[in-house]
Amino acid sequence: MIAAAPFDYATEPLTATVCPVCGTDNPSVPCRDRYGFAIGVSTCVCGLGYLNPRMSAQQYARFYQGAYRALTAGFCGHLHDDPATQRAALRRAEAHAAAIAQWHPPPMVTCLLDVGGGTGVMALGMATALKIPSVTILDPSVEDIHQAEAHGCRGV
Repeated sequence: MIAAAPFDYATEPLTATVCPVCGTDNPSVPCRDRYGFAIGVSTCVCGLGYLNPRMSAQQYARFYQGAYRALTAGFCGHLHDDPATQRAALRRAEAHAAAIAQWHPPPMVTCLLDVGGGTGVMALGMATALKIPSVTILDPSVEDIHQAEAHGCRGV
């Protein structure tokens, strides 16, 4: 497990807190992420939540190249491509799809976009349950994108 935060939010300047979706001003609130690191979060009434401040492209690249796998393995107790992890992702996908189907009529969409979708397992499970024929995964990990593409997703 990584002992020091890979990105120190306290030393970074806050960015504008206006929601990029609806334009509402959302002050950043200090809190802790799932790994216990101090972060800032802005949450909007429209449902969008975002980190504030945000990492730069270079900081994200360093985070995903050096810290991400160790953090998630420590948090989850196993590696992301472990079969148990894949089964857990499918269970979450089925639960999310059931909730969506209960609250909304079946979506009339042809593609599901999963931002930060990793290997695509969860998105594919949701797409199957919701009868969405195509899945696109957007993820900074080239390795994950290759796995998602091997599963039939479009990778970005």
